Amino acid sequence: MSDYVTTRTLQIDLTSDAAYDTHWPNIDIVINSKIVYSGVVNEKLLFESEFDTYQNNLISIVFKNKRFGPDTWDTIVDSNGNIVKDQHILVKSIRIDECNLNFLISKTALKLEDGSLVKTNGYISFNGIYNIEFKEPYYDWVHTTRISAIKFNKTIDSSLPFITSYVYDHNNEIVAELLNKMQETVNAAKNFNYNNSLS
Repeated sequence: MSDYVTTRTLQIDLTSDAAYDTHWPNIDIVINSKIVYSGVVNEKLLFESEFDTYQNNLISIVFKNKRFGPDTWDTIVDSNGNIVKDQHILVKSIRIDECNLNFLISKTALKLEDGSLVKTNGYISFNGIYNIEFKEPYYDWVHTTRISAIKFNKTIDSSLPFITSYVYDHNNEIVAELLNKMQETVNAAKNFNYNNSLS
C-alpha cells in the first residue's frame, strides 16, 4: 500500500430488513483491508469511524449470510411469485469528512461470490462485496468525480454540499461551469505567492 496521507472520518447509514426476525443481515465493513465493523444490521446501523488514507483507498461492505436454500430461503414470495419479505441491506448515505458521497450509490455495483457484478442502487440483496474506491488528494478526487457524473448524466443527489446543491434543479452544464470556475479559483490560490505580490 502507498504511503500514509492523512486521517479522515467515514459515516455510512444503513437500513435492513429480514425474511425472518431471527436472521438479520450480517456484514463486515472493511477499510483498506482492515475490518472496522463485523456484526448484524438489525433494522438500521449508523456507522462512524476514523481511518488512515493512502493515495488509493477502498471501502467495502461485505454481505455474507443470506440463505438461498435448500431448506431455508431468505426471500419470501406469495402465491403469485411477488416478493413479500426479503433479507437485504440498503445503503442510505455515505460521507467522508462530512462530504456527502451519495452520488456514488447509484453507480456502485455489488460483486457477487462468482465474480459477476450486479447494479444495486444501494439495495444489496445478495451475498457479495460492495466496493467504494476513492483517491487522495480527496477533495480534488470528489470534484473530478462529480464533474464526470454530471457530464455523463449520472444521478446527483440533491443533498450534495457546496454549489451543487444550489443549482441541482437547473442545467447540468451550469453546475459543471460553476464547479470548473471554483477549481480555477482554488488552483490560483495554490499558486499565489504572497512575497512576490509585495515586490
